[in-house]
Amino acid sequence: MHEALATLNAIVDGAFIFDPQTLRFSYVNEGAVRQTGYSRQELLLTTPLGITPELGELRFRAMIAPLMSGAESSHSFTTAH
Repeated sequence: MHEALATLNAIVDGAFIFDPQTLRFSYVNEGAVRQTGYSRQELLLTTPLGITPELGELRFRAMIAPLMSGAESSHSFTTAH
């Protein structure tokens, strides 16, 4: 796990990890901080819906359903901040 986080810390793009039940962020890298304009502390107090409210919770949960079921191991999407 330590190596994976080191890799995420090294990339320029934003990387976010969140709890699938609560949707609360548990990890954000420096790229995420730069992309959103929020501090790391602010991001760790919110959810993907806090920074992309246009998705709506039902749509977002539908989007991550394949991750939850194991049909996908990762999912990427683009938003504007």
